[in-house]
Amino acid sequence: MALTKVIGSGIGTTASLADSNMPSGSVIQIVQTVLTTSQSTTGTSYADITGFTASITPSDNTNKILIEIDAHFGMLAGNTTRTQLLRGSTVVVKHTTAGVAVTDEAIFLTVSNRQNDFRHLTFLDNPQSTSELVYKLRWKVDGSTAYLNRWAVNSDLGNISTITLKEIVVWQT
Repeated sequence: MALTKVIGSGIGTTASLADSNMPSGSVIQIVQTVLTTSQSTTGTSYADITGFTASITPSDNTNKILIEIDAHFGMLAGNTTRTQLLRGSTVVVKHTTAGVAVTDEAIFLTVSNRQNDFRHLTFLDNPQSTSELVYKLRWKVDGSTAYLNRWAVNSDLGNISTITLKEIVVWQT
């Protein structure tokens, strides 16, 4: 299947390659934030992860947003890191089985027997909006210190973390 679709008399006409002419399932907008610096928290209440946000403005309120997150956490023994995904001030997706992840509305619950822990999330959000949407991660710990983009012990061993947002065309029938 072609990735683009030519309408009317071809490229250059007002109807060619417009978002509204793309077939359902097409990606019409991509936004990515790459966090290359490391940071840490000792907070026991949720706080934003500085700089780990991405914004997108959907062109139609029926379109969906595909969210992809790759995050690298470092922590020491005796520590649990909890992470939330928010759209604005609303938790987007959370664990719903019994336990502490439900209470905290967490997507990632990272237990500390590793110095470096990679987490990935792919989620298709249905915001039903044409306003700017800001997605962000928040975190907190139960114990010592948690790190993003570095190992807990070896501060010279770093990583990067990303949030990628893709607007997906959805046509209602």
